[in-house]
Amino acid sequence: MGNPWDAEYLVTEELAKQLIESQFPELKGADVKLLGNGFDNTVFQINDTYVFRFPRRPLAVRLIEMEGRVLPEISRFISIPYPKPIFFGKPSNEYPYPFLGYVMVKGELPSNLTREQRISAAKPFAYFLKSLHSFPVERALELGVKYDEMRKMDLSYRKPMLGELIEKLPALGFQEEYELVKDYLNQVKPFPCPEEKVFAHGDLHFRNVLVDEDGHLAGIIDWGDMHVGHRSVDLSILYDYLTSEGREIFYEIYGEIDEETKKLARFKAMFTTVILLLFGADVKDDALVDIATETIRLALEGD
Repeated sequence: MGNPWDAEYLVTEELAKQLIESQFPELKGADVKLLGNGFDNTVFQINDTYVFRFPRRPLAVRLIEMEGRVLPEISRFISIPYPKPIFFGKPSNEYPYPFLGYVMVKGELPSNLTREQRISAAKPFAYFLKSLHSFPVERALELGVKYDEMRKMDLSYRKPMLGELIEKLPALGFQEEYELVKDYLNQVKPFPCPEEKVFAHGDLHFRNVLVDEDGHLAGIIDWGDMHVGHRSVDLSILYDYLTSEGREIFYEIYGEIDEETKKLARFKAMFTTVILLLFGADVKDDALVDIATETIRLALEGD
């Protein structure tokens, strides 16, 4: 069985350059550089100005089409920089999927952050999510946003999956992380996710956050998992990024969060972090591995 991040369609720098120049003549002669491969898209940087994302699998096509419709419309609800699509690539003989080009959000992955830098992100995250979660659900549905089809917050479904995933950790040298997550998982008692409908980013974790050179929040990227569902899917950032002190600051702005939502948010943070740890180990991304192992401990911190 392959990994969930294995590509079904690879795009090289040469192919990306060909596709971009053929459809957008104003970018002819542009410098095209591979930024990285995600689960769903291959990402290229263009002239330090734009970012292009090319789907790696059929599932990602619908997601990137949704980004093209929704991201331009939510700008007045977003208080943090995010990639706005301005180039809408079409399928061709050379590449069978649509693709998007965005104004580049400058920043880097949040590695080696101090507690103070993490705490400083509490207010921006709180204002961001309070506003995002107020986007009209009816309008989101009109734009083609779906309800949570992946059962992201279904503990009865996701707990066994996490149990299987962590069994891969010891063989990769992550015995300590395995013990930490296993002990946590033994305490998780599944319960039905409360009925709630908010417009959510859907994949808010440290790898989709950018920081500036001072470690301050600079952008939120990768909106392909946008959906209507429970707010805990985004509130996982409380355990994925913030410290226990930062969470208290967050609540002062966003509002208090009930215990069930906190439990769901912590689980989502742990589930995603374990997947990113396995992904980082598989593609030999040491920086990602380091962030993921740190995040496992952060997620277990506090209430």
